[in-house]
Amino acid sequence: MGNSHKLLLATTLVLSVACAAFTAAPVSHAADIGSTPVKANDAAFEQCRAKLKAAAALGLLTNMSYDGGRPRVEVGPDWYKINFSAKEGLARTAACFFLAGDTSSAIRFEITDSMTGKVIATWAYTKLVVK
Repeated sequence: MGNSHKLLLATTLVLSVACAAFTAAPVSHAADIGSTPVKANDAAFEQCRAKLKAAAALGLLTNMSYDGGRPRVEVGPDWYKINFSAKEGLARTAACFFLAGDTSSAIRFEITDSMTGKVIATWAYTKLVVK
């Protein structure tokens, strides 16, 4: 099994376990995923935070922040190695985190390539739009 296949499998497993339940939803620095300004559903929030830490450990997620009051997600080069479903799972998990697990709300944010700073996708409230 090649490294690319192993990364895809690991990422899909990490993100798919609890992502399916979330429909919307961000982080300070990926290495130290802390708190969010909203406090809605602690259990869902903690699940999302754990998945984001796992994505950061894999090098998939490099940074999450509020840039000028807007949520922003930065991903590493491994973003390009995973399938759309895994990308959407990561975005859904980020949305869940930004909304503190509140699935009754929705959020919009951009996903940028950490190496180029270029916007490569948008989480548009309930779906991922890749550019």
